[in-house]
Amino acid sequence: MKLTVLGSGGSVQTLERACASYIIDNKILIDAGPGSYRNMLKAGVDPLQVRVLFLSHLHGDHFFDIGPLIWGMSFMQRTEPFTIVGPAGTSAMVKNVLSLANTPPSFMKFAMKFIEIRPGDHFVSEGTNVLTAPGNHVIEDVAYRIGDISYTGDTAPSDSIVNLATGSKLLIHEASGLAESESFLKEVGHSSSRQAAQIASRAKVEKLLLSHITPAVSNKKNELLNQAKPEFNNIEIAEDLVML
Repeated sequence: MKLTVLGSGGSVQTLERACASYIIDNKILIDAGPGSYRNMLKAGVDPLQVRVLFLSHLHGDHFFDIGPLIWGMSFMQRTEPFTIVGPAGTSAMVKNVLSLANTPPSFMKFAMKFIEIRPGDHFVSEGTNVLTAPGNHVIEDVAYRIGDISYTGDTAPSDSIVNLATGSKLLIHEASGLAESESFLKEVGHSSSRQAAQIASRAKVEKLLLSHITPAVSNKKNELLNQAKPEFNNIEIAEDLVML
């Protein structure tokens, strides 16, 4: 499975990073944070080939580009159905975004299918097994395992993430701050790079990709790695448009 990082940032986009978004084999999209649609085009991904979008949770930095994505597909005359999977409230959110944007009904020539799931649901999508688990966030967060790739969304350290990711080839785990901020991060449902590495070690994954890099630590990559590597060695910090 080929993964392209379309958005490696967290909370808000910056000049260097769009917000959370990843695509597998140019057809399975995970989250659609602001700035990610433009990066999709820059990466050479054809939006008409994207089959399904998995949303981890309904914070704007993980879904704000749903409007540009759907408008882009419509402008390109998409006719194939598009599936959006996410937690309860996903359908209402997308419909509200399109309504607030005054999307002309005649503009869209394709059907949208919504699948609202509970963390823990298992199913098959695009011929690939999809497992889910709850993240530990301030609102409901769905962590996904799609084939051998696991993705946390936003989460404080969680045993459910360990269980979900065990044996994965790649774990994409948020790393919103440094170890000295762990008390604050716990309050807001996030993890440090050190904690993400501890999860990767417990889950015995092959590789850890630190992502959701917030503006507060975007210029502290060495510190993020130095605090994480004593816990788990095979680590990379996500960067926009990198392929793994």
